[in-house]
Amino acid sequence: MGEAEITLVDLAKAVANDEFVFYYQPQVSMVTGILSGAEALLRWRRSEREIISPGEFIPLAESSGFIKEITINMVSKLVRDIVIVNNLNPALTISFNASAKDFSGSGLVDAIEREVRDNQVAIDVLRVELTESVILESDEHTADNLRRLEALGVSLEMDDFGTGFSSLDMLGQWPFSAVKLDQGIISRMRTSGKNRTIALSSVRMAHSLGMDIVAEGIESRDSYIFLQNAGCTTGQGYWISKPLPLEGFLVFASRDQEWPALRLGLFHMAQLDHIQWRKTLMEEVFFHSFADGGRARGRCRPRLSSWITPAAGSASGTTARAGSIAACPCSTSWRRPIAGCTRSVPNWWRRPIGAPTARASPP
Repeated sequence: MGEAEITLVDLAKAVANDEFVFYYQPQVSMVTGILSGAEALLRWRRSEREIISPGEFIPLAESSGFIKEITINMVSKLVRDIVIVNNLNPALTISFNASAKDFSGSGLVDAIEREVRDNQVAIDVLRVELTESVILESDEHTADNLRRLEALGVSLEMDDFGTGFSSLDMLGQWPFSAVKLDQGIISRMRTSGKNRTIALSSVRMAHSLGMDIVAEGIESRDSYIFLQNAGCTTGQGYWISKPLPLEGFLVFASRDQEWPALRLGLFHMAQLDHIQWRKTLMEEVFFHSFADGGRARGRCRPRLSSWITPAAGSASGTTARAGSIAACPCSTSWRRPIAGCTRSVPNWWRRPIGAPTARASPP
């Protein structure tokens, strides 16, 4: 069926006849090497032998606004599928795509809240993928609905990250918990050094913001290993599996299979985190405390006060000791701190408060 043949009447009949279904493309944890979830992809099953891809009907649905009816209608089917998947493996998460028009009213969020409550589904297994257009076309209603989703506990993912001009700005303004690297960048990595650099930079930045990094469009083992070593946390693509109907996904999920789980990427980023943390600490201690022969000590006191705590047994609290600084990021990015990381102010930084600053050197 060509796109020109599809009308709004066809779409309305498809909704009424329950012809829209979800196909599930498996996602694998690049950290553990096991299945972690799937992305729910909309398909139109017009007959047993005719499956219509989204590219043939989504443009009409979005331009006409009928996409809202389709999405809201599919929420109940999605949640019912999640119940079935969770009966097999409650650790699997399911994500689905939403458009800007889906958030122009409260219908979608109301449907999610109602279906999750009625089916007693853990809300943290559901993830919503948003493209840049959702934010660019957002208004007050969209912002309110996204805040409601966040308050419910639904994770938000930025889809096709790296394709829009405003992606970086949006990461700082909206509560995204993960980004999905654009599959176009990934597919061109092997032929373009620039795309490899973009992918690596995107992974590093998202990691620094505490976000998960999902790599979609993985079509070879080489791409999987490259992105894994770069620090991606989740992989998705035809090399792992094509999108499957629910029954096929359940069979896939029940198999005892594993993928490469080499942690070099996360270990590398943990090392960089540790180095950056130590660099920041040294800059604060040396530059702000010792600059101008110690004359800047008064200005830096508020900064150091959060690091240095009164020594145990000191009644007056006039003696400083090495206090606890914010945990080095390496302890969270690599599950444990790098060897030798004390995650505290160095032992040689000890002196009575108010005493002249000594130009001590680390051992």
